[in-house]
Amino acid sequence: ASLGVDAVAAVAPYYFKPATVDDLIAFYQPIANVLGEIPLYTYHMPSITGVRLPMVEFLEKGSRVMPNLNGIKFTSTDFMEMMECVACDDGRFNILNGFDEMLLCGLAMGAEGGVGSTYNYAFEIYRDLLDAFRRGDLAEARRQQLRSIDIVRIIIRHGGGVRGGKAIMKCMGLDCGNCRSPFAPYTSEEMLQLGQELRDIGFFE
Repeated sequence: ASLGVDAVAAVAPYYFKPATVDDLIAFYQPIANVLGEIPLYTYHMPSITGVRLPMVEFLEKGSRVMPNLNGIKFTSTDFMEMMECVACDDGRFNILNGFDEMLLCGLAMGAEGGVGSTYNYAFEIYRDLLDAFRRGDLAEARRQQLRSIDIVRIIIRHGGGVRGGKAIMKCMGLDCGNCRSPFAPYTSEEMLQLGQELRDIGFFE
């Protein structure tokens, strides 16, 4: 808070999990308190955390004791729940789409934008997708989303978002180093294969 950041996001505890919405609120409340007026976002990713609590109830109840609860990074395929969060309290909360390969789905449900790891190296795809969506060109938006999906499929083949993402950035000249254990470092052969696969889909010249 002393650094003047614009907002803070925090993920739910995923080892000892909150059993109820009230437990989840109790986890976030000390974070919200120290932030003062800085907006707080909850990072909702049940596929990783295993925390599958109703987020509409969390917004409704949590905002009563955390006035700076601003929204959710919603990384879930439950788009019905996302839309309920978007509509909650007359659209008061900022709901952001989490799964990069499903940004168009989230936008259609009313998400105001997205937060994603592939935005680090494929920003133009998502900018063009968002621009096309806003002007009503769904065919172009779907075309850009398919380009995103092509990248995500390659990432999955190469160890997932963190491992594959760091390798892609290295291919682009942004060497962020190897991932920490348990992710194995990339071999030179893997880097060559990754680069070829990215060229095959037109990501690189």
